[in-house]
Amino acid sequence: MKNNKILLISVGLVMFTFLITGCINSGKIKQLESENTRLTQLVAQKDDKIKTLSDDAQAKQSDLDAAKTELDTTKKELGSANTELESTKKDLDSVKTELDTVKKEAQSSKGDINSVKNELESAKKDLGSAKMELESVKKALDSTKAELDSTKKDLDSVNNRSGSLTTTKAADTKAAGQKK
Repeated sequence: MKNNKILLISVGLVMFTFLITGCINSGKIKQLESENTRLTQLVAQKDDKIKTLSDDAQAKQSDLDAAKTELDTTKKELGSANTELESTKKDLDSVKTELDTVKKEAQSSKGDINSVKNELESAKKDLGSAKMELESVKKALDSTKAELDSTKKDLDSVNNRSGSLTTTKAADTKAAGQKK
């Protein structure tokens, strides 16, 4: 539109210049009018082209603005994702440290378990020895009881014989006392 005005002003100035100089004749006027019409049509075509290009430029600018907005949003999301990634890395490091601690505790516990197993095996052996010793003591006790029972029987037998002898002696002494 601006170009159209400039063109019309230019054509007007050229015509004005010809009129002032006196060089204008009717053929020249017709030629100038024809040139003016052609230039006016050309300006209209250029205005249409400019309007189309302007509309295209506005659409491209809108697309560019939308892309910039999307880029800003993506940058914010990337920033959030990076922050979350850093947090996750810290959590992972913390979990790795905790895992290492648990592994060390597990190794220590394995050592304790092995120690307890060894003590248990030793206690089992000691228990086995104590059971064998108990059996030996029981056998000795049974043997001692048997000897004691045998000794009691022998003692009872001796006592019974001794009692019969005493009774026999007392009877003999009584009888001897009566014979006298």
